[in-house]
This record gives sequence, C-alpha cells and structure tokens, in this order.
Amino acid sequence: MRPKNAADYEKLQTKQRAQVILDHYQLLMHYGIVNDKSIPQTRLYFQKVALGIATEPIIKNWFSDGL
Repeated sequence: MRPKNAADYEKLQTKQRAQVILDHYQLLMHYGIVNDKSIPQTRLYFQKVALGIATEPIIKNWFSDGL
C-alpha cells in the first residue's frame, strides 16, 4: 500500500512503529514502565494503534523519541 499524501504516510508510519514495539518485548516493557502502565495496558494500546483503531493516547512520546 503506497500512501497518497502526508497524512496517509504518517498513519502508515505510526502503525508500523506500533508493530515494531509489539514485536520487541523490551520496548513494550520500556514504554509501560516510563508511562506508569502495566504491560497488558501497554500491549493493548499498541495493538489498537497497529490496527488503526482510535484510542486515547495513554503512552506519551513514543513516536518522536528517536527510537
């Protein structure tokens, strides 16, 4: 799927980044700890993001932290 504009590209990048975090338990654990969330809460959040489901942003600074 090729993004048609900047907004579509940003959505695709967000979904892909969420999937990378889900695939790496240490990253998942890191984001849970620094955001004072449980691993299940953190996993559910990133699963929703990876699927494109709208959700409240409970994890902060995960897309612009340089990872």
